[in-house]
Amino acid sequence: MPRQGECMRGKTCVITGAMSGIGLETAARLGKLGARLVLVGRNRDKGDEALARLRTDVPGVLAEMHYADLSCPDQIYRLAGAVLYAAPRIDVLVNNAGAIYAQRQETPDGLELTFALNHMGYFRLTAMLRERLVASAPARVVNVASEAHRGARLDFDDLQCSRGYGGWRAYQRSKLANILFTRELARRLEGTGVTTNSCTLASSPPDLATTTRGSGASASQSASWWRLRRSSAARRRRFISRPLLMLKGLAATTSRPNHGCHGYSSS
Repeated sequence: MPRQGECMRGKTCVITGAMSGIGLETAARLGKLGARLVLVGRNRDKGDEALARLRTDVPGVLAEMHYADLSCPDQIYRLAGAVLYAAPRIDVLVNNAGAIYAQRQETPDGLELTFALNHMGYFRLTAMLRERLVASAPARVVNVASEAHRGARLDFDDLQCSRGYGGWRAYQRSKLANILFTRELARRLEGTGVTTNSCTLASSPPDLATTTRGSGASASQSASWWRLRRSSAARRRRFISRPLLMLKGLAATTSRPNHGCHGYSSS
């Protein structure tokens, strides 16, 4: 029997957006529990720095960093191939990478950038890893959403926000899409032993105030995250670690919201 501090030993966790903030803290906590970590970032310099920090904070951790722009289908395809090669089993997939853009931008395949990264990135990577997750069951998918989804509505006649774009509204819609995706994924995975969850965090997630492809959140949204940064270290850890609540009892399922985390039974 593994010791209490090693309850994830033998399990492989894939975490996107793992260079800082929620993703990196989740990686550190899972690493301390003994999990093998397959991490995903976009910037190699920042990713290498995050990996070095992780190895310092969690001596002996088994971790590797892969690089991809998750708004780009070709890069997701290459990433999925690399992850499947590196990980004979996948016990946990944490979809966390996301951003907010003040100006509307399009990807080469014609999708609005917020939608492409925050929603389609989750959707495409999960689809490509789905068979491995099912083969590894009991397994779990955690989609990091946001309280920003409240009040949002999807306009299926204009999912790409081509009319009257607003960065915050596009972000809200993408987070609502994350939650709806989680629910539909649970339905489609019913009986496979793979549980899907979404966790809703504060309205201004970390690392969204600035991006490399556009200015970031509005002053009010940035201020919310700044207040969190100035709060106690314990409060920050509780906030950042919410995705970990979804990993308690990996084989268990839930159907009720719990501390900002929503579980949808799929087993």
